[in-house]
Amino acid sequence: VAFMKAYHELVLKSVPPAGGTIHRNNGDGHLISFGTLDEHPDLSDLPNVSEELALVEIRRKQQYFDKIIECVSEIIKQAQNISHQCGLNVPIRIAAGIDFGEIEIKFLGTEKGKRDVDLYGSTLIRATRLEAHSKIIWERFQNSFGLLMLSPDSLSAIRYSNQIEIVSTVNAQIKDFP
Repeated sequence: VAFMKAYHELVLKSVPPAGGTIHRNNGDGHLISFGTLDEHPDLSDLPNVSEELALVEIRRKQQYFDKIIECVSEIIKQAQNISHQCGLNVPIRIAAGIDFGEIEIKFLGTEKGKRDVDLYGSTLIRATRLEAHSKIIWERFQNSFGLLMLSPDSLSAIRYSNQIEIVSTVNAQIKDFP
């Protein structure tokens, strides 16, 4: 119980400063987005800007990806410290599914009934399935504390660094991956 409380506090402390939004918590899992609530002006009606807009979108994805890496890396590192502080002394392994794309935010219920906010979209489905797939291939990465599962669409956002080891799982197909 102490570990989970400290872990949730860590996520709450780490995500918003990195520009992320925590939409849901489910046990030790979280639905977090980066950029979903950001507003970007629509300049597509301006003549001769399509190439520039494409470059802007690539840079925006790179910036979000950098923030995701920074945030998840900090959570992974601090989770190990929390485990030790709580006397668990076991490695805490954290995985995340990452995809880029549209997410639709819907308000459910009526004015008189229970109102709730929910998220929809294939981006969310892919990210969820990627995270679930991490449990299948985790044995290949026994010496790692963190595993980021990237969709093919998110690969364009990677700025290669010594923090990231890219491993293809083309031979390990993801069940029901859209």
